[in-house]
Amino acid sequence: MISKDPKDGWGTVRVDRTITRKAFMESTGEPIDPGDWDIGRGKLPDDIHISGKIRGPTVFLQKIYQIYFETM
Repeated sequence: MISKDPKDGWGTVRVDRTITRKAFMESTGEPIDPGDWDIGRGKLPDDIHISGKIRGPTVFLQKIYQIYFETM
């Protein structure tokens, strides 16, 4: 669901900031000892966290919500 070019029926992301998990944890003063890292999606030191806004048609947004809540 990611493309560099616009696609019909797809959403857009307005990115405000990108940061690695390690840099984010350092900025909050949380432990950065590699033994403290959880494993899994979005929890490795080099994983990129994106802060921004998602916009798009209702069908697209519903699909994003469904995917997000199915993985929790």
